[in-house]
Amino acid sequence: ERRCLERADLVILTTDSQKSHLEQSFPELVQGKCEVIPNGWEPALLSRTTAPDGAANEPDQEVWLTFAGMLGNYADPAVFLATLGRVLSRRTDLLSRVRVRFVGKKRPQTRSRLREFPFDGIVHDIDHVPPSVATRMMRESDAVLLFHSVYFERYIPGKLYEYAASGTPILLFDDSGESTRIVQG
Repeated sequence: ERRCLERADLVILTTDSQKSHLEQSFPELVQGKCEVIPNGWEPALLSRTTAPDGAANEPDQEVWLTFAGMLGNYADPAVFLATLGRVLSRRTDLLSRVRVRFVGKKRPQTRSRLREFPFDGIVHDIDHVPPSVATRMMRESDAVLLFHSVYFERYIPGKLYEYAASGTPILLFDDSGESTRIVQG
């Protein structure tokens, strides 16, 4: 890394946190060389969808949360599912309302976690679908779920741009990092 930075004329990063980290770690090597260019999303996906019909307004109307993408090591829903299970144990009135769909590819262990969720009819495991279908599902949801791992504290997942472009509120399951700063900002 040091050798690359010594020879670089320009260092392109995707987040301000990455830039700060490099400036703190290698101040003599990156002075004046760093440029932040955020990663992005594909705007063509939005042209094939309809506008969201709004969040659930009625007290007994279902509330849909959607995760769209790869579930695995870095986007692991285990803590979210455990938390949701505790909430539903205490608030049984929500059993008829809360629905969570996980759309996309999943590691086998993750798929097992979804199947083992103790409340029937809450978790919906949907296989990989075309981007236009995933975007429609996101836009029709009351919120989209973003799991942000500590491993990506200084990074912005591309999914965040897709979620933001959908116009659907983002429910971020995290307490630190670039994604938190953006979602709360």
